[in-house]
Amino acid sequence: MNRLAFITQLFLLVPVSAGATTQLLKYDAQISWLKAGELKISIDKTIAKFRTRGSVTTSRLIRPFFNWRGSFEGAGHIHDAKPITTYYVLAQTDRKGTSRREIQDKILVVEDVDGTTNVSEAPIGTDIISAIFVSEGCYQGQRVHDGEDSYTIRLLHSAKTTLQQATPYYSGQTRHCVYSTSLNNRKTRDVEVWSAPVGGIPTAVRIQVEIPRAPDGVLRLRTGE
Repeated sequence: MNRLAFITQLFLLVPVSAGATTQLLKYDAQISWLKAGELKISIDKTIAKFRTRGSVTTSRLIRPFFNWRGSFEGAGHIHDAKPITTYYVLAQTDRKGTSRREIQDKILVVEDVDGTTNVSEAPIGTDIISAIFVSEGCYQGQRVHDGEDSYTIRLLHSAKTTLQQATPYYSGQTRHCVYSTSLNNRKTRDVEVWSAPVGGIPTAVRIQVEIPRAPDGVLRLRTGE
């Protein structure tokens, strides 16, 4: 294990706090009628701190055309009900190999597939995973990042709505949040998030992301069989 990975493991082994709530969530990803993959995430959270860890894999159906998998880990604090990332790691593997991005102390370290390492200033904002999955209700921040680029995010609409989905996905009353994101003052995509109490904890039960020149990508939380 290299030094960077060793420090990462030490950091993530530190407990968030006694009394933290823990969620283990599983989402199915879909584009149009096609099952695209799966996202698994664990969230440890208190009033003041949070930690996330998860993985993303493509489905067998599309793997012959696009074989990708990733894992992510993050931690930070919560201020005015808004998650603020202080640590984030994203590892991605495709046919070319594995790359890794780590953000800590406002520094971004990139380990590329060719073995080179680059250090630069970290993108501004909370990582998009924490913004969506840790926030209770609509995310109120103005900047998010994907481990590479920093995006402006704007809340366009927030309302209570009834969500109807097939089993095993959640149906019922939700908080519906609609966001617009932009990069360098150019709109990139809209993001919609429906959240509802799951086990007494406000949880994203459906996420819909606009994909240019393609049907929207959808993540749906599995709540029962």
